[in-house]
Amino acid sequence: MTAFLKKYRWEILLGFFIAAYILYFSLFTIKRLASLYAYYFDLGIMHQTVYNSYQAIVRGDWGRFLELTDPDGPLQIKRMAIHNDLLLALLSPLYFIHSGPETLLVIQTVVVAFGALAVYLLAKKVIKSKPYAFAMAFSYLIFSPLQRANIFDFHAVTLSVTFLLFMFYFSYVKKFFWSFVFFLLSLSTKEQVALTTCFFGVYYMVSLSSRSYGKNKINRSSREVKYGLLIIIVSTVWFIVSNWLIIPYFRQGQHFAMSYYSDIRQPFKLLSYIFHWDNAYYLFRLFLPVAFLPFFALDVFFISLPELAINFFSNNWFMRNINLHYVAVIIPFVFISAVFSTRRLINRFNKLTPVNIAVVIVALSLMGAYWFGPLPFSRDQDIYPWRWPKNEAFLIKEWQQKLSDDSLKISATDYLAANFTSYRRFYIFSNRYSLADYILLRVNDIRDHSDSANLLKVYENLKKDDNYQLIYKYYDFEVYEKIKIKSLKSKFKIFICCR
Repeated sequence: MTAFLKKYRWEILLGFFIAAYILYFSLFTIKRLASLYAYYFDLGIMHQTVYNSYQAIVRGDWGRFLELTDPDGPLQIKRMAIHNDLLLALLSPLYFIHSGPETLLVIQTVVVAFGALAVYLLAKKVIKSKPYAFAMAFSYLIFSPLQRANIFDFHAVTLSVTFLLFMFYFSYVKKFFWSFVFFLLSLSTKEQVALTTCFFGVYYMVSLSSRSYGKNKINRSSREVKYGLLIIIVSTVWFIVSNWLIIPYFRQGQHFAMSYYSDIRQPFKLLSYIFHWDNAYYLFRLFLPVAFLPFFALDVFFISLPELAINFFSNNWFMRNINLHYVAVIIPFVFISAVFSTRRLINRFNKLTPVNIAVVIVALSLMGAYWFGPLPFSRDQDIYPWRWPKNEAFLIKEWQQKLSDDSLKISATDYLAANFTSYRRFYIFSNRYSLADYILLRVNDIRDHSDSANLLKVYENLKKDDNYQLIYKYYDFEVYEKIKIKSLKSKFKIFICCR
């Protein structure tokens, strides 16, 4: 037993930290949802899509597969009208375990956590040092951009972090079947990921295949080169088909994000986007926890160049926010390039050892986690769900049970919405509220909304609307029922609680 523990102590330690990550962030994200800190954009949207797909399987009603209510309109649409993240379809069978948004949050956390295993395996293979490999995996688990993306609701593209890491690792050890599986999973997370995998194919064919990992040059007709070409071809085709065929077909128009790049024909404006202080801060946050090592392996890091360009060229400033999911596709190549940079530095400087570098990485990772992370010990800690759940949070389960018939049409304000999208039709609270059978709202959600002026007018119209009656009020939480709906009226009395 002692010999086993000594031999596998680093793997056991890594397993402990992966388990700790899964436990903390699963509990945190579920608590965040229950405490009314999760958003309709995008947890509610994602959940409705997966829930409808699950119901399609259960009921054989395939019209519901990948269906959701248009967030900006009254109609039912397919998910591909917004993004081509077909991974959501693959996740729907997991709703047989639990058919709530909590399932998505736990899946996301588990998948992201196991990215640490890919980092460990790659680092151990390249550097031949278990302590160094553990340090890199530990750095990954406390990497603040990763943790921030993990807690920001659910996005299929966040899972691409782990898929891309395993795609690279299995290609490096020449297990091409598994590399291709993770390549396909990566493509399924979002339509633009194909650009990054295309760059990976080019890098693999030119750098890895032609030099056989830096040693003996190989024949360009080898399976390694063929694999690189396959990745390039499939990625290119999928990107074109997704953005110019699938999304326009279901959307009946061009991709909504095309408007983010309307300034691309104005070189000076584009340059002001690229050379902006926010971008420098973005890169600083990315590179600090790994000791800025990617600068010494830019050829590897530049596999993520398409995703960087998508973020930096956009006039949507949220895409430069390193705390959101827009950074997900870049994260794998921060760690991959750091590993290859380490090998180059060790080969160049004899006095450098993997353990020396590991110590620096752990120290800087802890520093980054303290400065920027969401953990309770961090300076910028996110503990609101733990300490300050919103007043109405305890009512959610009760109203989910009362409105459990998924044929009902529900409308709700943003922070309530993520808990009330287990329906075929759901309408975010707006001037389309009249489509709903029941309306659940928090007045503070309306007041704090970016479009509060218009939503307050809608709210005043609702209060005067003879087609609806207020059936429940608890401080800022209000429930309205369309008068023609009688099915639930006998189940509860009208309850008003005022300040």
